[in-house]
Amino acid sequence: MPESRESYVREFWHALDARETFEFKTVDKLAFELLSSTSRIRFVWERYVENQKITYIATPDPEDRGMHYLLLRHLVGARDVLSDIRSPKNQAAVCNRYFGNLLSGDFSVRCRYEEVKDRFFTLLMELHKLPESDPIRVKAREFDISWMHDLRARETARLGSMQ
Repeated sequence: MPESRESYVREFWHALDARETFEFKTVDKLAFELLSSTSRIRFVWERYVENQKITYIATPDPEDRGMHYLLLRHLVGARDVLSDIRSPKNQAAVCNRYFGNLLSGDFSVRCRYEEVKDRFFTLLMELHKLPESDPIRVKAREFDISWMHDLRARETARLGSMQ
């Protein structure tokens, strides 16, 4: 299986506009990085869940854990709904379109990321309890960050009606 993981990262790398500035690095059998002088893209596969990976974008500093790709997509409004979400070429296309500044070293989005990350992941757990057709879940699937406000408002209204 590690070969297919490595192939995924290499295919992603070759589809990046700035591919010449990145070097490929194997961290271990579950983690790979694309490293440049201005940023780092880290791919980490789950140990016990087949084909489940998390992508982070970070500074080149190895101590920087990075910012979760899913939350970053929400923050920058990357609303492209990809026909094949698992395709490394499609994921690289999103990076090319929305994260060029980030990959060039502009991490100004980090302040906003830090402000919302804990609440985002808490709400994401709640979101997955909703039916697929729920308007809030549809917004989230389309990377419309306002789903967080809508879910909080719904919960507030529900709690208010219980009083």
